[in-house]
Amino acid sequence: MSVELIFKRNVTVIFNTWVLKMLGGVKIAFFNAGYSSVTITSGIEGTHSATSSHYEGRALDFRLPSKAPDANAKVVGLLQEAVGNDFLVLLETDHIHIQVKRGVSP
Repeated sequence: MSVELIFKRNVTVIFNTWVLKMLGGVKIAFFNAGYSSVTITSGIEGTHSATSSHYEGRALDFRLPSKAPDANAKVVGLLQEAVGNDFLVLLETDHIHIQVKRGVSP
């Protein structure tokens, strides 16, 4: 499986167990959807809500792979399947957000 992980400039990621599971799921989902790369656009840096999981190293954002809404929805479905029930995957207006569900511990 060959999917290149590209980190947008100034993105900071804590490589903990959760993030490694997210990135593994991302590689599987994007590969199965036919993409060769994916760009991580946000980790712990940036401006998020005060209680955001980003600041805890429990959330990542990814660039939308397509301009076609159906293609993006397919990736979100594949990603949710790949990471399982401990994670929440959301298709936002301009990115895909994934986070560990509240209350789930390692």
